Amino acid sequence: MVRVGSAAPDLVVFRGAKGCLNLWLKEDFEAMVLRLEDSNLADAQYHELLRGIYDNKLERAWDSQKRILLSLPLMEYADLTDQVLFLEVGKAVEIWNPEKGEAARAVSTKKMEDHGTLTPPRGTGRLSNLASASVKVNPGASEGS
Repeated sequence: MVRVGSAAPDLVVFRGAKGCLNLWLKEDFEAMVLRLEDSNLADAQYHELLRGIYDNKLERAWDSQKRILLSLPLMEYADLTDQVLFLEVGKAVEIWNPEKGEAARAVSTKKMEDHGTLTPPRGTGRLSNLASASVKVNPGASEGS
């Protein structure tokens, strides 16, 4: 569980699949990338995946008001305005345009129902309290940092 106090954690945001953004704690992001690099060095597809992640990532910490700063290109990619939807996915949080996120959630729920899988409890991961965070447009931020 992340507690946003005086020493808020460093974050990494990058373009996710299907028009969302992926938000990771920096330490978890680095561990995930190391696992990809270590397990798939000979596979060209993984090099392409890693290149895409690195080319589109933005490292940011919380600002003084505990907001997540996003660059304008990332906001445009995910079609974000003044409202966002946070969906927890393992160690990551997806940041969605609310309508698109609800549609993605509905597809996932339908697939789980079709497979007879129970819905896991919400809000149990390390980043689950991000639902109360706000997003601020930072047009001066670059995508790579």
